[in-house]
Amino acid sequence: MAGSCCNHPPTGSTLKFQIVIPASYKIIALDVGTVTGILDGEQYEKKERFLSRGIHTFAQTSSGHDLVVF
Repeated sequence: MAGSCCNHPPTGSTLKFQIVIPASYKIIALDVGTVTGILDGEQYEKKERFLSRGIHTFAQTSSGHDLVVF
Protein backbone atom coordinates (compact mmCIF):
# COMPACT_ATOMS: atom_id res chain seq x y z
CA MET A 1 0.00 0.00 0.00
CA ALA A 2 1.35 3.39 -0.94
CA GLY A 3 -0.31 5.30 1.89
CA SER A 4 -2.47 4.60 4.88
CA CYS A 5 -3.99 6.32 7.86
CA CYS A 6 -5.60 5.36 11.11
CA ASN A 7 -8.93 3.79 12.03
CA HIS A 8 -11.54 5.65 14.07
CA PRO A 9 -9.78 8.98 14.71
CA PRO A 10 -11.72 11.40 16.88
CA THR A 11 -12.75 14.65 15.19
CA GLY A 12 -10.07 17.26 15.78
CA SER A 13 -7.30 14.72 16.17
CA THR A 14 -3.98 14.96 14.36
CA LEU A 15 -2.83 11.93 12.41
CA LYS A 16 0.59 11.17 10.97
CA PHE A 17 1.01 8.83 8.03
CA GLN A 18 3.77 7.83 5.65
CA ILE A 19 3.73 7.96 1.86
CA VAL A 20 6.07 5.53 0.12
CA ILE A 21 5.18 6.26 -3.52
CA PRO A 22 4.94 9.98 -4.46
CA ALA A 23 1.64 10.58 -6.29
CA SER A 24 -1.74 12.34 -6.06
CA TYR A 25 -3.87 11.07 -3.18
CA LYS A 26 -7.27 11.70 -1.61
CA ILE A 27 -8.29 11.17 2.00
CA ILE A 28 -11.59 9.35 2.20
CA ALA A 29 -13.80 7.90 4.92
CA LEU A 30 -16.16 4.99 4.50
CA ASP A 31 -18.98 6.59 6.49
CA VAL A 32 -19.08 10.24 5.29
CA GLY A 33 -19.15 11.92 1.89
CA THR A 34 -16.56 14.61 2.54
CA VAL A 35 -13.45 14.59 4.70
CA THR A 36 -12.08 18.00 5.68
CA GLY A 37 -9.11 19.12 7.68
CA ILE A 38 -5.61 20.53 7.51
CA LEU A 39 -3.14 18.47 5.47
CA ASP A 40 0.48 19.48 5.98
CA GLY A 41 -0.59 22.95 7.11
CA GLU A 42 -3.01 23.64 4.22
CA GLN A 43 -6.82 23.38 4.07
CA TYR A 44 -7.99 20.02 2.69
CA GLU A 45 -11.46 19.20 1.37
CA LYS A 46 -12.08 16.15 -0.80
CA LYS A 47 -9.64 17.02 -3.61
CA GLU A 48 -6.62 15.04 -4.69
CA ARG A 49 -3.29 16.45 -3.63
CA PHE A 50 0.23 15.46 -4.64
CA LEU A 51 2.07 14.00 -1.66
CA SER A 52 5.81 13.49 -1.72
CA ARG A 53 7.54 10.53 -0.11
CA GLY A 54 7.76 10.82 3.68
CA ILE A 55 5.69 11.63 6.75
CA HIS A 56 2.56 13.80 6.41
CA THR A 57 0.20 15.27 9.00
CA PHE A 58 -3.59 15.52 8.78
CA ALA A 59 -5.73 17.32 11.38
CA GLN A 60 -9.31 16.19 10.79
CA THR A 61 -12.10 18.78 11.17
CA SER A 62 -14.98 16.66 9.83
CA SER A 63 -16.65 13.60 11.24
CA GLY A 64 -15.78 10.26 9.75
CA HIS A 65 -14.12 7.02 10.70
CA ASP A 66 -11.88 4.53 8.94
CA LEU A 67 -9.89 7.17 7.06
CA VAL A 68 -7.88 5.97 4.09
CA VAL A 69 -5.27 7.75 1.98
CA PHE A 70 -6.12 6.60 -1.54
